[in-house]
Amino acid sequence: MANVVIGAKASFDAGSAQKAVGITRPLGEDVGAGQPVELRADGKLYKFTGTRPLAGVSVTKGEANPAFAATGHTVYGVGIKFSIDAVLEPGKVYFANAGGLIDDASVAGVDIQGAFLAVDTQHLELVRIGKMA
Repeated sequence: MANVVIGAKASFDAGSAQKAVGITRPLGEDVGAGQPVELRADGKLYKFTGTRPLAGVSVTKGEANPAFAATGHTVYGVGIKFSIDAVLEPGKVYFANAGGLIDDASVAGVDIQGAFLAVDTQHLELVRIGKMA
């Protein structure tokens, strides 16, 4: 199992964002583009830990700055497609992991929350949120 390098060049596909469900909430901590996030009881978004359901993927870098709390930070759910720095294996499933990371193999108890499909060598699409069983 290895973490997938999301990298500084992560960006999202605007066409897929028009179809994906988005939520906008204040950030509880800084997040990077392409990072899986979760919504906590305080109403803020945090890097995914695996202890709460996956809320979606941050498509832009965001800072937990109180000045931005009124406008919030938008994350997108199932259907969002985004590019990352890693070279992916098309057709392979990747999994959300603690720390706002994405792994190339399942992690017991954590991967049940979110899965991504590599649609080509540079793009992932969020295909599942939540436990399947």
